[in-house]
Amino acid sequence: MRRITAGVLGFIVAPLISAVTLATATRLFEPSDIVARIAMVPVFYYFSAMATVLLGLPAFFVLLRFKIIYWWSVLAGGLVIGALMGAIVGAPNHAQLPNVLFMSATGAASAVGFWLIWRRGSNVTGERL
Repeated sequence: MRRITAGVLGFIVAPLISAVTLATATRLFEPSDIVARIAMVPVFYYFSAMATVLLGLPAFFVLLRFKIIYWWSVLAGGLVIGALMGAIVGAPNHAQLPNVLFMSATGAASAVGFWLIWRRGSNVTGERL
């Protein structure tokens, strides 16, 4: 897999990780209502993709520019972006710390998912990470 293909695939999969996590954890439905939770995945994917494009993509380009795309830098970026999204989502009612922490973990998981795919594309071509 080429580096560009891996990057595009990573930016498609990263919001999916967030969407599935958010749909699983939402309190909008009864815990046993699996069908409703699955139906929420596209809705959460849309908003996760927007955050990925508006925040994740610029963060990736900054890390790429400085050649510091390592697991720890991507993890830190995902934590910060997730916390920012948790604060934005909770802004009208004052963001609650548990929600911000949950969103931070979700952002970190998405970022590491992206990095695993992107790294695979970089390793195959023999480029140094």
